[in-house]
Amino acid sequence: MKDFDYDAYYYNGEVYCVECIPDEVALSDEDLWPIFAGSEAPYPGEVCCVCGTLHSYMQLIKDDYSYR
Repeated sequence: MKDFDYDAYYYNGEVYCVECIPDEVALSDEDLWPIFAGSEAPYPGEVCCVCGTLHSYMQLIKDDYSYR
């Protein structure tokens, strides 16, 4: 998966698979945010609120405190 690919969206504080977006939501809606593969997440994966699919293709944020 390339950094600019995605399989899920954030919408109104929830995670949706591309296939699970509610019918009344247009893909041009400003509140619909793709979760890109190049994104960083603090934990491994986001779960779709409709079907329960785990999207774990994002990179984990590395906590590097070695500079302190």
